[in-house]
Amino acid sequence: MQVDTDVIALGCDTHSLRLTADGENDTAWQSLQLQLGWPWLPPSALDALLPPALSLYRLQAVAIDKGCYPGQEIVARLHWRGGHKRHLCKLRLTRSAAPGDILYRDGNDIGMLLDVVDDRNDINDIDALAVLSDDVMSTAAENTTLQLDDGLMLCMQHRWEN
Repeated sequence: MQVDTDVIALGCDTHSLRLTADGENDTAWQSLQLQLGWPWLPPSALDALLPPALSLYRLQAVAIDKGCYPGQEIVARLHWRGGHKRHLCKLRLTRSAAPGDILYRDGNDIGMLLDVVDDRNDINDIDALAVLSDDVMSTAAENTTLQLDDGLMLCMQHRWEN
């Protein structure tokens, strides 16, 4: 945490949340974290996703080989056996959507939106992080556009794995 005159900065260097006395909105930190794949979880995802789905190992936010925390054995087993079937990816959306929305394609649940940054500069160019099924990601290369059941179109930008 850094405190300057009328500004408090929370976070990591260039992608920190800056609170100002004038109350001005600052979403730049959120966009930078989204670009780097730092997931922020909506309330509906708090007890629904395991660390492998969020690709937390690459951020060194979870230990696979040591430690003692609830679920550590499951996390390690999934990591070493490659058993987890969902991973974090960056998307572009064609319209606004809410964090926590479940994504459906052909009637099947293919994932969940975690974070959406809609800066209103371009209504058809909204950045998002989502956890998507590996089946969907294996058939969709980067920059491939997928249409979902509700008419939302998403463009695959990047996929993170552990």
